Amino acid sequence: MLEPQFRGWKENTQIILGYVDLDLTLRTEQPAVLMDKSFANEKEDFDQWDRSNRMSLMIIKCGIPETFKGAVFDKVTTVKEFLAEIERRFAKSDKAETNKLLANLVSLRYKGR
Repeated sequence: MLEPQFRGWKENTQIILGYVDLDLTLRTEQPAVLMDKSFANEKEDFDQWDRSNRMSLMIIKCGIPETFKGAVFDKVTTVKEFLAEIERRFAKSDKAETNKLLANLVSLRYKGR
């Protein structure tokens, strides 16, 4: 995946999550962990955020290229962390692609007519 493709994918993913009202995890921070003494509204907020996070992760995991999948993604638990990890991996992938293209360009020889 090249940079324009990645940016387009990320933007489309965020639009889709917003459209289906699952972008709560992208808009708000994770609520505090629930305790026995938590109020009903705190439990409701946590449940909404947790559902949004789980559903968003499922949607994103289905849409990422195989090259970005790996064991590290099983350890990531929030959508924000997941997108940051994909972006970090993309930067490495993009840099490798650039180096490969530059190496090919340098190795080309002029074959005049």
